[in-house]
Amino acid sequence: KRGALSSLLSKYEIFKVAYGHHATDIAETFLMNIVENKKLGALTPKVEIEDSMMVITRPMIYLEEARIAKIFRALNLPKFDIICPYKKTTRRDTFKQIVKCINQIEPEKYFEKNVVESLEKSHLQDWHEK
Repeated sequence: KRGALSSLLSKYEIFKVAYGHHATDIAETFLMNIVENKKLGALTPKVEIEDSMMVITRPMIYLEEARIAKIFRALNLPKFDIICPYKKTTRRDTFKQIVKCINQIEPEKYFEKNVVESLEKSHLQDWHEK
């Protein structure tokens, strides 16, 4: 997907893209990587695509999905549900439920935010400014 997007955008001389990934996505991906791939890591705040000038940023990684939804409701912003014809129940849905359960057990602990901050403090190279 990233290669196709990079190719398409470079035709229009667009080299910076901001994705909407949030702290909840980061926490889900972090847990998925541990369980499914036996590795520590998650989506990073910034990705510079090799062999291109493309830079991907994720400016919303410090906001939890629930907080974003609350802001949208407070501002009465429209919500667009994009229905993907390939969408089905995925492993990510399972990990979304795990994160939700953790938050129900320890609501004052801000699990998603703690995952993001832990990754920032870690020695995982991708999480440090290049």
